[in-house]
Amino acid sequence: MLTNLYKKTWLVGLKACHFERHSKSNRDIITSMLSYSSQYNECIKDEEGKTAEEVLVASVGKIDPKRHLGNSVEELMSHNILQLLGTMLTVLVF
Repeated sequence: MLTNLYKKTWLVGLKACHFERHSKSNRDIITSMLSYSSQYNECIKDEEGKTAEEVLVASVGKIDPKRHLGNSVEELMSHNILQLLGTMLTVLVF
């Protein structure tokens, strides 16, 4: 019984967070997306004229902005969808 004490329930996904907190989170994610997109643009420009092996060697140990950009988009969309569905359920139920 005590093992289930800190387990998340199914209601956690339906709770809508405060609008100010959600707005700040969106703003932070979009700001990071802006920096990742500029970094990705620079990487694409640097890759022009190089072979695949040179690109692979040059990218070792560096942050992959394409992957981070994709993760940010996915996170932003999932948070906004959950917020929207939670708000709609709240409006319909109450």
